[in-house]
This record gives sequence, C-alpha cells and structure tokens, in this order.
Amino acid sequence: MTTDTLVNESMAAEPAAAQSLDGVYCRLVAAATEESPAVYRWRQRREGHWLAEGEDTLDAIVQAVDDPLARWVLVLPGDQVITRRLSLAENERRFYKKLAPYQLEEDIIDDVDELHFVYGELGDDWVNLAYTRRDQLADALAAFHARELAVTHIVSDADLLPATQPGIWTLYSDGQQLAYRLAPQLFGSVRISYARAFFASAARASKPEQIRLLAAEGEAMDQLLELLPEGLADKVAFKSLLAEPLAADEAQVMNLAVAPFFPRMPLARWFERIKLPLIAAAAAVVLHLGLTLTEWQLLRGQTEDLKTAITERYRAAVPNGAISDPLKQLRNQVSRLGNQSSGSNALFILSQSVPVLVEQPGVEVKNLQFLNDAQELRLTVQAPALSDIEAMSNQLKTKGFGAEVLSVNVNQGVHQARMKVTRR
Repeated sequence: MTTDTLVNESMAAEPAAAQSLDGVYCRLVAAATEESPAVYRWRQRREGHWLAEGEDTLDAIVQAVDDPLARWVLVLPGDQVITRRLSLAENERRFYKKLAPYQLEEDIIDDVDELHFVYGELGDDWVNLAYTRRDQLADALAAFHARELAVTHIVSDADLLPATQPGIWTLYSDGQQLAYRLAPQLFGSVRISYARAFFASAARASKPEQIRLLAAEGEAMDQLLELLPEGLADKVAFKSLLAEPLAADEAQVMNLAVAPFFPRMPLARWFERIKLPLIAAAAAVVLHLGLTLTEWQLLRGQTEDLKTAITERYRAAVPNGAISDPLKQLRNQVSRLGNQSSGSNALFILSQSVPVLVEQPGVEVKNLQFLNDAQELRLTVQAPALSDIEAMSNQLKTKGFGAEVLSVNVNQGVHQARMKVTRR
C-alpha cells in the first residue's frame, strides 16, 4: 500500500479522521544490504498537516526532522499484521489476554510464543486483537533503537485507512496490494491477485451495507471495480483517488508499541541538546558552592575569634574555676551581680557600701557577691582583730544598711568573717 499524494477524483467529500496521529511516519521501501543502508519512505505530520516528506536513509531523515522530541510512527506492511475478532466465554473475559493466543493456536501456522499480540475493543463475548511475528518486529525496530528514536506507534499500513462504522467496508488498491478495513478494528491486506478469493470469503462471513473505494490512480480504481463480484459491486457508495497521504486515527489505531516493544527514551540525543546548558548550570552550581564554602570558612573563623574573646573576658572577670560555656557563665555572673534593669538594688547597695569597705583600716575584702533574688550583698572579709570587723559592721549600719556577721573563724591569728549586707 502506498500513501503518495494523488489527484482527488471523489464522488463526494470524505470526512477526515476525527483526530489524526501526528509524528514522523516511516515505512521501509528498500532493506539494508552490505553495500547500502535501508531506505524509508517518510512524512512528517504536525498539528494535522503534512510537512516534509521523501525517501532516504534513517540517518538522513533524523537530520531532516531535527527534533529530539519527535514521535516516530513505524508503518508495517498490512500483510504482516493480522487482525481477528475472537469469541470469548463468560468465564474467559477476565483472563482473555492470557488465553487468547492459545485459543488461536490451531488456526495459525506460527508458534504463538513467537507472536506479539495487542488487544483492541472488548465486547461482552468477544475481543478484537492483532498480532505479528516478534522477530520481524524486532528487526524492523532495530535501526530506530540504535539511534534512540522514540517509536511511540507501530501500525499496519491498512490501519491508516479512514475509520468506518460497522457494516461499511473501506478498500484501497495501489495496483499491487489490496488493503481493506471491514470493521473499525478488522483490517489487513492481500495481493491484488488474491482479491476475488478474499471478497468471496469476506462476503460469506458478513456482507457489507456499503463499500467505499480508494485507489492510488485511475487504473487501480478500474481494476478494483472489475474485481468486485456482482453481489458486492452494487454496494459501492463512494470512490475516490487519494488527495493526500493517509494518517492514523489516534483514537482507533491498533498500536503494536506495547511490552516488550515500548518506546525507548532518546536520552543520548536529548543530552546532546542540553549538554551546554547542563555544563553552564553545573559550573554555576560549583561556583555557588565555592562561594558558600568560602563564606562559611570566614564565618567559622569569626566565630572562633568571638569564642576566644568571650573566654578571655570571662577569665578576666573570674580568674579561677573551670570554663565550660563562657558566654553562659558570664550571663550567670551578671545575673548574680544584679545587673538587671528592673527592681534591683545592686547599684545603690554597692555605691553606698563600697566606700565603707575601702576606708575601714585593717579590713580586706576577699570575696563579694550580690544575690539579685535576695537583694543582698554577701561578703567574705578578713582582719587582724574581730573588733575591726565589728567596727566596719557598725559603720554600715550607720549608713542605713542591715549588716549581719554570719560566721567567724580564726586562722593563724587572722580573723575571717562571712557577712550579709541588705538595704533597710
């Protein structure tokens, strides 16, 4: 079957397919040899319109299409794809995909394990199916897979014939092959020399209500009319020479591109297109990571310097004692010394009591701590005589403070006392 563009000679306008399948249609016209690669007839369809077309090698077609995201449609000869409507018992509907191949085993020559099946419409007691040889399909796809082309659809060329309703036959002749569609999902092709036998067999199974004839040229149309038996010739309601190539109906087509012949993603070809942007993006990421790492190192150094400064300040304030968290320890010291803004008498008590502590002769202050919660100053003082400590206590009382000696001990003639000073 051919899909070359020819002159329209229709009796009436034929409606177009409801939703034609876009993509790059390829059909093998010359197999590869040791001297030359395979040649394909191809056409590209986009948004319902045919664009570029020609006959060339697959590499040349890829270069002409120049689209890594293109959908590729592999068109197989109609006599390589067989369609059937298979009857099902009620208890077979659930497992029909597993059972159907073996129900056909007695009707076909090939081993069913060597066939690739796809399934169409499922009725109450029947299912439409199509099958082809696995080895032939694998060979046909090999060149496309080698180039990582996304073959999203594998179709019979007879399945490109316009969609029909039940009871309507569509026949097409190019002078060599007769392609037919006897029902929406019942199609195929035979040599034109077998046309009479095919018509007789098909009419015995079910006579059509209407026949539509398509041909590549006038001679092929005349030949097709002569081949129709009398019982079918009067059913012809439409005849036409093709005005443009045929495209598959996306909603109806029996697509053979199912497991294990799923479309392969063209990763290598995509990578070639996005290689430079990826390199630029990777360089930007590396640069960003480098700058971030540099900033982190600088901040880390500043943090270490800050920790060192805090430790030095704490050691200056508290010469003795262990250091675990100098910042927290400094805050605790400030809290204990009453360096808070609300309700603290620390400044008043210290400003009034410190002159007394400094001016009292013979008395030495060893430790000083302000308890903010209790609002009191705790002292540890020492003097040569207990009377000196009592004199200092009396002076604090004359200043309006409460002064209480909590404990006294004597060591080698030196008196040491713990005192509590509060504001009255």
